[in-house]
Amino acid sequence: MASGIPAAVSRTPAASSRTGEVQPAAVASSAKRRDAFGLDTPRASTRALASNSPGDATYTRIENALQGLGAARDAVAGQLRALLLGAASPAGR
Repeated sequence: MASGIPAAVSRTPAASSRTGEVQPAAVASSAKRRDAFGLDTPRASTRALASNSPGDATYTRIENALQGLGAARDAVAGQLRALLLGAASPAGR
């Protein structure tokens, strides 16, 4: 942690030499992925609702996949939050 950035944070693509700085390309890339997730989710759900598969198998498969993706997203968000809070606290510096 020679630069003042915890090792866990400094290994991330968006980390830089000074705490609080973020590489614009990493932010833009993250925003594009977030927007794609936000737009693709209702499309997939609509496709699931429109399916006529026996026993609603397609609906169940797609909705379960969406729930799994949402849970994975929430887990990563929690990890990022913890890293950022740790980096911002005096003990994490």
